[in-house]
Parts: sequence; C-alpha cells; structure tokens
Amino acid sequence: NEKAYFIDVYRNATDRKISSYFQNLEHNRKEFKVPNNLTIEEEVDYFQMHIYHNIENYESMSEVMKHYGVRGVMEYKGDYWIKQRDKYIFIKLRFDKISKWNKILSDIFGREIIIKNANLSCEKDYYPEYLAFKQVFYQKYR
Repeated sequence: NEKAYFIDVYRNATDRKISSYFQNLEHNRKEFKVPNNLTIEEEVDYFQMHIYHNIENYESMSEVMKHYGVRGVMEYKGDYWIKQRDKYIFIKLRFDKISKWNKILSDIFGREIIIKNANLSCEKDYYPEYLAFKQVFYQKYR
C-alpha cells in the first residue's frame, strides 16, 4: 500500500526543442540538411523555418498520467506541479528551478534528497554556441 511517485521535469517547448537540437547537433544538422557555414542568425532562421515544428516535443508525464487514468490539471505550487490519485503521486519540476530541486523534493518526501547534477548544457563543448543561438532565437522570434 506504499505510494508510487512519478517525477518529471517541465521545460518550455522552445527551450526543450533548442536543447534537443543541440544535444545531438551533428546528427540533427545532417538529418535536417542544415547548410554548412551558416552564421548563427542564419542557422536560427533555418531552425525556425525547417526544424522547430519537426523536432520532438514529447511530454512524458502526460502519457504516464493517461496510463494511470489520471485526469484534470495538476496543482501548481510555484516551483512545481503535483497531483495525487490514490497511491500515485505525480510531480512535475520546473527546469528553470533546477537549483531548488533538492529542497523541493526534500520537502515533498519529508527527508533530505540530494540531486547530482549531470549532463548539464554548461558542461558541453557546444555551450557557447548554444547560448548564442538561444539569445538570437529569442530576440528574433519571441
């Protein structure tokens, strides 16, 4: 009769798509036939016109909740969303609150939770290009 927790991370759709594009950058450039030697501005335009609407936009928590027959809106708590149905508890953390995840989860579980940060964009070789790309994208298309 123990509770089952499902934890997911929410990232806005545009950030998720840009991150996905850069996570597999060389593959995506080939897959989407991105011309060589584009400036950041040109690649952003190409991304918006040819890639943005075709790159993954999967949101796993919706599928999990549907599987367990959970309907309705999750309760928004400022830094996360939560919904409980019977023994199932669904938690959706905001990606932009990653620095608070330890505290959020510790409060929810009633014990200390330590999150090990791994696979962060800032530790990747592409990070400077990723930041420049995001900046140009949001300046042009927001």
